[in-house]
Amino acid sequence: MVRGFEFATLNVSWYTNVWLGHLAAARLKTTKYLRRDLLGGAAMKTWLALLGAPSIFLGCLSLNYALVTPACRLGGHALLDGVSGASAIVCVAATLLAWQRWRDARRKLAMPTRDTGDRPARAGFIAAVAAGVGALSVLS
Repeated sequence: MVRGFEFATLNVSWYTNVWLGHLAAARLKTTKYLRRDLLGGAAMKTWLALLGAPSIFLGCLSLNYALVTPACRLGGHALLDGVSGASAIVCVAATLLAWQRWRDARRKLAMPTRDTGDRPARAGFIAAVAAGVGALSVLS
């Protein structure tokens, strides 16, 4: 629908301009893969640990720094511990999801396949790196 609006705004149609037609087809294909990966696909387990866990750790660090003054006024560090604990729980969950994806990719790699274009080792490698990044985020 958005693509149709853009074509109408540009006063071109995708079937009269060959380049625009190829661009629209590539866009639809990419959108399909992004939708599959971001809306519950197995790859989302990897990306959450690879990008989400370090971001959560940095957010926790920034929030703890901002909460030092209120924690000192309250006379305790329960506020800081609560933020750190919540971020640790989320990072552990993301790391466990990446570890599960790595384990599933290793099982898939163990099964022989006839398709030489299929690259199950890549998914396993990225999942292992994501599990490592998530583990470092948990330990930090």
